[in-house]
Amino acid sequence: MDFATDEKEHKRAARAMLEMAIAINRQYIGSWEEDSDEGEEKRQLVSCYTCHRGQPKPPQKLSSILSETVMMDGADAAIAQYKELKDEYYGAGLYDFREGVFGELAQRAFEAGKVDTATQILKSSLDLYPESADLHAFLGMALLQSGDPEGAAGSFDKALELDPDNANATRGKVMLERAQQ
Repeated sequence: MDFATDEKEHKRAARAMLEMAIAINRQYIGSWEEDSDEGEEKRQLVSCYTCHRGQPKPPQKLSSILSETVMMDGADAAIAQYKELKDEYYGAGLYDFREGVFGELAQRAFEAGKVDTATQILKSSLDLYPESADLHAFLGMALLQSGDPEGAAGSFDKALELDPDNANATRGKVMLERAQQ
């Protein structure tokens, strides 16, 4: 029980991470000019929790977890996994459960050439977040790519109804008009 020894790999790793956090706080964050009179008291500093979120290993990004599930088991399985993870971890700060995760997930499917999968992800995500202008706009883009201009127009219109300044929907409407000329 020699607590001072550095023989344990976990202990060496923990010390290295602590040194990294200290260096970030001193060399980078500490060098930024502060706008307020409170100085360092207002500054957000890096700590173990910044990356680990209370877990032994830093959690993987939610969109990465779900993307693996999409590739292995399909979009429906990823949506089910999202719901399970949200039920278990919502409020714990481990994952970002906002609707943007589905935009990232759909983008990954697009990049893999799976437009139908991206469309399915976005349609399912709108069951969870029906008031998300961004998801409606992304669905419009997916529908436009898959050859459904009427569906795309409806999605862009819904996005603009929810958020008249939505840049993606506005851009999508322009693309749709050009495609129809």
